[in-house]
Amino acid sequence: QQQQQQQYSYNNDENVCRGYEGVLRIRSGDPGAAAGTVFFVFMVNHLLYAERYNLLPWVHLDNTSHRIYDNIAHGGGVSSLFMEEGFIPSKIVKFADGELIIPQGPSKTSSRRKRPISIYGNGVWNSYFEPVSPFSPNETLCEKPFYALDLQQVAPGLHACLTWTVRAWPYGEFERRQSNITIEDWYRDMRRKAATIVRRYIHPKPWLHEAAQEANPHSDCLAMHVRKTDKTLSGGRDKISMKTYLKAVKKYSNDDTIIYLATDSSETLDTIKAKWPPSIVERVRTQKHTIRSNSSSPTFDQSSHDRTNREVMTDIYAMAKCSVLLHGRSAVSEAVLYINPDMQNVDLDRSVKATLGEEIPDGTWWHDSLQ
Repeated sequence: QQQQQQQYSYNNDENVCRGYEGVLRIRSGDPGAAAGTVFFVFMVNHLLYAERYNLLPWVHLDNTSHRIYDNIAHGGGVSSLFMEEGFIPSKIVKFADGELIIPQGPSKTSSRRKRPISIYGNGVWNSYFEPVSPFSPNETLCEKPFYALDLQQVAPGLHACLTWTVRAWPYGEFERRQSNITIEDWYRDMRRKAATIVRRYIHPKPWLHEAAQEANPHSDCLAMHVRKTDKTLSGGRDKISMKTYLKAVKKYSNDDTIIYLATDSSETLDTIKAKWPPSIVERVRTQKHTIRSNSSSPTFDQSSHDRTNREVMTDIYAMAKCSVLLHGRSAVSEAVLYINPDMQNVDLDRSVKATLGEEIPDGTWWHDSLQ
């Protein structure tokens, strides 16, 4: 399902910051995050923050999320902004087994003095997606503050400690203590919220549309995302057997349904070819010439990060063309559902109970603190 690209056109003398409280630079996910998480989950959450506090978003990613940063493709060059640097405070909530870092709304610096702000590299984002707003480092008329969340405010802050941001599966602190919410209702709210933001802001470059169309020219298809390599690093999810996937393929496809497979594992392809019925194997399609792992080591540790970014994004948009998605818990699978929220999704991971969490401790402090 291709999204119509949003085009920005404005005169050089137009102040693109007019009507906003400031500019929010989106600069990273967490250090360990890979493409699906950075480009969709962290991006959606930053954009939700920008909308909540009426900030003009600008994406310029640095090398903090090192699994998506490629020094050759994304490094080099220094730009300079001359703007007032704003401040985003945090609220620290302590409890028996830890503390939460909760980013608050932005506040301006007391001096309101402008200073040079150095920006390094090409920002990563524009290699794969259109700009989310018309702001650029060359903007000279913006008289508003320039904000950026620090790493702790990004993760765990935005990523896991706020009730109004999204999660790719129930790993958040709120979910750990939330009760009486079914997993279906929880996912429905997350995906609806994320899909609205993706539709509004996240639009792939033309080359990415073309690559997805070449990888999967079909729309009457079943998409199957099989992630095998580094799932245990993130916790809260299982590796799903290929027998389980085969049962689901038989249940949710017909004899002539094309099956688009996205996987990071060469073992997955070998198992399908060796053990699945030939009548199903002949219907399986994959992206050609991609890096796949022969071990538990993830693909982003085996090749250029620019290459793995491109291959993952191509798989995401190729899967989003289908009408059914078979998947486990992964940011890549969630990205597909954010792009095409109308497709039928079949979650094969049963590592989380049907109802989330436990009793919320100490009365209502948790809900009040996370607003």
